[in-house]
Amino acid sequence: MKDRFRWFIPVLFVVFSLSAQSQASSFVITAQDWAMPRSVAYLLRYPPLAQAVAQLRIHPDAYFLIHYPGGDEGMLWLNELQSWLVALGVSSEKMELIPGSSKQSVIEIEVVSRNGNGLTDTNNDKQQNRQRVVNQ
Repeated sequence: MKDRFRWFIPVLFVVFSLSAQSQASSFVITAQDWAMPRSVAYLLRYPPLAQAVAQLRIHPDAYFLIHYPGGDEGMLWLNELQSWLVALGVSSEKMELIPGSSKQSVIEIEVVSRNGNGLTDTNNDKQQNRQRVVNQ
């Protein structure tokens, strides 16, 4: 009986660690947070951006999928975010822009590898159904 369950704890450990990692691969920026006065110092301390940029630096072959709200406001917000990311050292070539975030008041940043898989997220439905937008 003990031999049957010997694998149980390691499997649980792997499942929980993958679950915890998958939450870290998607970073959400809310309109309310973005409305705060911004500076490089503020953005370097702002957890969603700091963590996303850190993930990109850990995985140099990865890039950002940026899901932004549609419309003029969403486009203005996206352009400002892109400018700040470039100022923080992220190449614009490492950003793929996708209109239509899950909510009108958020921008979602996913860190994905070049083969299209999330670094820690196994759900590729968003990636397979997305529309590609050419960086401007």
